[in-house]
Amino acid sequence: MSRRFAFAAVSVLALSVTLIPATVATAAPAPMGVVVRASVPNFPGNLKAGSHGAAVTAVQKGLLAHGYKISGLTLASSRTKFGVLGAATMATIMRYKKAHNLGPSFAVGPKTYASITGWKANTGGSSGGGGTSGGSTGGTTARCGSYTGHTCKTTATGGRFCPTIGAYIGDGFGANRGSHSHQGVDLMSVKGRPIFAVEGGVVAGAKMQSNGALAITIKGQSGNVWYYGHQSVNLVSDGDTVKAGQLIGRVGDTGAPGAFHLHFEYRPGSPGDAWYHAVAVDPVPLIKKLCF
Repeated sequence: MSRRFAFAAVSVLALSVTLIPATVATAAPAPMGVVVRASVPNFPGNLKAGSHGAAVTAVQKGLLAHGYKISGLTLASSRTKFGVLGAATMATIMRYKKAHNLGPSFAVGPKTYASITGWKANTGGSSGGGGTSGGSTGGTTARCGSYTGHTCKTTATGGRFCPTIGAYIGDGFGANRGSHSHQGVDLMSVKGRPIFAVEGGVVAGAKMQSNGALAITIKGQSGNVWYYGHQSVNLVSDGDTVKAGQLIGRVGDTGAPGAFHLHFEYRPGSPGDAWYHAVAVDPVPLIKKLCF
């Protein structure tokens, strides 16, 4: 077994060392504000029973992605089944609001909408419309408290970027996985949300693993190794040079993990080290620094 594949075998997503190249395309660096802003519709005003449209669809899919069941709907349902706020959706909304202390009203206000969908984290907007992509004292970063628990920082911290916007922290480092312990953190999200390179570097691997999970490994300029898993699509290839904040993939559930999320690993290293020698550490302190 090569040393490179030995590293892959201990990753939380790898079930074997047999890797199958995925079909990928190289993506040019994308302005972060533009990418993230398109992820969730802007808040249209309070949503109530009978409301319809893209914002209702975002709420329904957000609830399902958070693990809340809606009678008659799954994330695999056809588009035509989404978009109307009926009794089943309202019942689920009320369960969510109760669990997150969002009040008893039978409506989805801006705070509830942000909590469920990641709005504002993605747009930097306000309930009045428009808004900016963040990146200033009055932008997205300053409003993290409005949707506590969701990643929302779109600006760089020490030259590094949050790996994905609008996610919340799920299973952490060291969680029991039966045959092994969790080597990263699960950033729970919604299908298709953008995934960014934390820092500039070179793609050491962009593959589909034997369990069907798409994974990306980046050797950063600092020597740190960044590992991303479960993408719906990889937008970089082996050997690509990437820039900090570059769009590299989209959140997915490849490998059948049971929920849409980004599996993210942080493996500190030095520039001269082989990437496969880096050992994973708990990434949550770094995530909190870069994303909140």
